[in-house]
Formats: sequence, C-alpha cells, structure tokens
Amino acid sequence: IPIKLSLSFATADDDSTFEEFYRDSVILITGGTGFLGKVLVEKLLRKFPIKRIYLLIRRKNNMTAQERLERLFQEELFIKLRGENPEFGEKVVPIAADYEAFDLDIAEEDKLTLVNEVEIVFNIVASVKFNEKLRDAMGINVLGTKKVLELSQQMQCLKSFLHISTLYSSCQRKYVGERCYSPKITYEQVIQIDRIADNDTFEAIQHCLIGEMPNTYTVTRDGQRIW
Repeated sequence: IPIKLSLSFATADDDSTFEEFYRDSVILITGGTGFLGKVLVEKLLRKFPIKRIYLLIRRKNNMTAQERLERLFQEELFIKLRGENPEFGEKVVPIAADYEAFDLDIAEEDKLTLVNEVEIVFNIVASVKFNEKLRDAMGINVLGTKKVLELSQQMQCLKSFLHISTLYSSCQRKYVGERCYSPKITYEQVIQIDRIADNDTFEAIQHCLIGEMPNTYTVTRDGQRIW
C-alpha cells in the first residue's frame, strides 16, 4: 500500500515570523544558568532582536546573582556571541531570587519592573538532583513553579508563558502519548506536605508519595502539572 508523507520544513517566512515575534521583546527566564536555560539565553541574544532578558538567579556558593551571570558569560557557549557582539551582556539583567521563599524573595522594585515590562516567560528552573530531599525538591519543582506562574499572572504585557518540563515526569509509563496526564500527587497533598515542619515526618512519608516513581525528582516534576 503506497504511503504518502507530508513533510514541512522551516522557511525564510517562518524565520521572519519568529523574528517579528521577538522584536524588541522583554523576556523573563527562570533557570537561565542551567544546561538548557543557558542555551536558550545564547540563542535569543544571538538570533533575535530582543530588547532585554531578565534572569531570575538563585544565590549559590556564596555568589551573588551578578557574579553568577558574569561567570555564565565566560563559558565556551558564548564565545561566538562575544565575537559577534561584545556588548551583548548589556541586554541581560540578573535578578536575585529564591524559589523556596515566599514571593520568590524578589526585591519589590524588581518585581514591579517585571510586572510592568515582561512579555514572554520561559520557566525552566528545576532541581535536577534525582535523590533530592522531598521537601527541597517540592519547594523548587512544584511550589517554585506555582510562584513563578502567580508572578506571571500579574504581568501587564504578558503574551506567552512557556513551561519546560521533562519526559521523566511520565517515566513510569510504558507509552507516553501526546496528552496531559493527571499528576500522581494532588494539590491537597502538596499543601499538606508544605505545612509539615518535621523533617523526620517528611522522610517517613516520602516512599508513599513517590509510589511507582523512581525518585523525588520525577515525582515532583510530575507534580508541576497540578497548576
């Protein structure tokens, strides 16, 4: 039986459409210093006429958000961009944040700037430690996502919110279809867990929540779907 295949490829018109979409746009990226995030940052700066990128950056290893950004731009990934446009860093603004803190611990002035200016949000941040303690993984992967979403809902100019997840969120399934599956963990469970102050209790119930999932990373990435 003959089979007819219909293939489509990106054209120059598609490129111009993307270019117009990003022209003079203001973008917020969470997880911009991670493996996927920094590739996105470099691509946006090199290929599109954007106006500004705000990066929510966690304080880490006694380094400020600005120091972590400066270290990021020294990586090999940015060599080509540095050669083409040595001033590219002027378009990137680091904003200190804590995904486990109330209201993300963003300075009020910075929050107002984001609310008034940002048009596009890429939510990429995640704890990718497979054996992270349940409380910590829940704080960043589930509740952290909720806080970023709530912040984005306040943005006056928002036209796109893109959440980046992982195939591992459905790793217990033999077949993953193109559909949204219900999360293994419920909203009520997340709230109850968040209110438990005793770390020993957390450890005691961890295996119950993980169930057939292999670790805390996959169960909390799956749990992001509740929002």
